Amino acid sequence: AVVSTQSTGGSDGEAWRALVQIRQRTVHKKTMFYVEQLILKHDMHRDAMTIREMEGGINFYYSAKNNARKMVDFLLSVIPCQYKTSQELVSHDIQSNVFNYKYTYFVEITPICKDEVVCLTVGTSRYLNHMSQIAICTRISDNIHLMDPCTPCGDRHTGKHAD
Repeated sequence: AVVSTQSTGGSDGEAWRALVQIRQRTVHKKTMFYVEQLILKHDMHRDAMTIREMEGGINFYYSAKNNARKMVDFLLSVIPCQYKTSQELVSHDIQSNVFNYKYTYFVEITPICKDEVVCLTVGTSRYLNHMSQIAICTRISDNIHLMDPCTPCGDRHTGKHAD
């Protein structure tokens, strides 16, 4: 669900320069609600021109690329996610060799939520000291916390990105 870069994001008609699209592909949005709380708690929404709820997530429109990049860096530090960037040439001046771009950051939050049963790949299972391939997600933070239901082992951290 990519928003067209031809639209304006500001409520007063002001054009946006950078867009952060946050998405989570899952039926329930437990982790997305957690991310919303973190954004509010750390006041990360203050630089956004406009914030719009979209199907599957939220769009943050910014007037400067560096503000959007701060949001992406914040998300990478607090939640397991991946991002992609793109840019679109809006205008350029041949005389002064000035190019104007609109930047889009697409941030995808891991589809794993707390209390879900997770099926691990063989490689991930081996990496986690031969943990069972069936695990339960006990917590989502900057890492994914898994518990092996077959043994009384505590939480194991999978790192930023899980298979």
